[in-house]
Amino acid sequence: MSDLITNGDNGDNEIMHIGEDSAGKTISFQLAQAFYNEITGKSERLNEKTHSSFVLTLSDVEQLHHRLVQSTEQYNIVSENSTYSIKYIDGSSERYSSIERFKLHAGHKGCAVDEINLAYNLLIVLPKTSRPQEYKININLISRVAKVEGMRNEFDSAPFYVPLFHFEKIIRTGQITISFTDITVAQAILSTIKTWASGLHEITTPGVLKFFRSKSQYFPVILKYGFLAVVAYYSLQYSKEFLSFEASLRLTAEFIVLSILISFLSYRLGMFIGEFIEKNLDQIYELSYINFSPADVRFVDKSRAKINRSLIYSGCSMVGALILGITCSWVAGKFLL
Repeated sequence: MSDLITNGDNGDNEIMHIGEDSAGKTISFQLAQAFYNEITGKSERLNEKTHSSFVLTLSDVEQLHHRLVQSTEQYNIVSENSTYSIKYIDGSSERYSSIERFKLHAGHKGCAVDEINLAYNLLIVLPKTSRPQEYKININLISRVAKVEGMRNEFDSAPFYVPLFHFEKIIRTGQITISFTDITVAQAILSTIKTWASGLHEITTPGVLKFFRSKSQYFPVILKYGFLAVVAYYSLQYSKEFLSFEASLRLTAEFIVLSILISFLSYRLGMFIGEFIEKNLDQIYELSYINFSPADVRFVDKSRAKINRSLIYSGCSMVGALILGITCSWVAGKFLL
């Protein structure tokens, strides 16, 4: 069939040539898409995903609805319907058949929202076609906070911990799917949705925190070998006094045993502090959530408190490790004088 249908150009309007040159006919690309859809019964699909962090409110959903209505007013819409499905963190769900019902009831649930799915079905008759074409628009928006905290609860009893910030790139926060017949219409609708999404309140993580978080796995290595290096340095300095020919055998033996013990303890202490810093940095993730009711606010506040606690613990541990290293060096230096 590709031999019989070829592309052409007629000014600003793309055209298609059907058949051989001697008997072929020229039609618009719009008619060619409709022709393909009628023959095969298949529709094309646009699909876009995002992992960005945002705060979604009821007014944002209402604004999206109005924007979609305005952007499709130029078309001859034969039939349209929409559904708004909400899933909550307790496993319950609700479904509304209009934006009015959604606004009336969605904000009064005593449970935080896990995700929301907006579905629009349109039957559109384009200017150069006689039959209505179906366009299915599906917008899925997910609360990262709900997903991550759900996994945190599952992993709390496990003998290992999971770095939560890695889920920023694993868990998608939004997906747009459009099933269409005419690509021009689908791209116009997709552009409207993406413009709306760019106007949502966005949450960002400071660059310094991102840097330390990405290097969290190096803290145990740096601290355990750093503390060990400090102890080894001062052990060598003290060895000039305790391992001389004038020192007794007992004093020499005590110095060697204490040096080994202090080296081991410093190594373990550095590893403990480093792992503590790593674990707390790994629990800091970028918030992205749906805010429809006070229940959502309370849920996010609890999650934010956990994140802030991890941030404080990791920061204090880094400062404490630095102070400990400086203090030990100063005390050891005093004894050497």
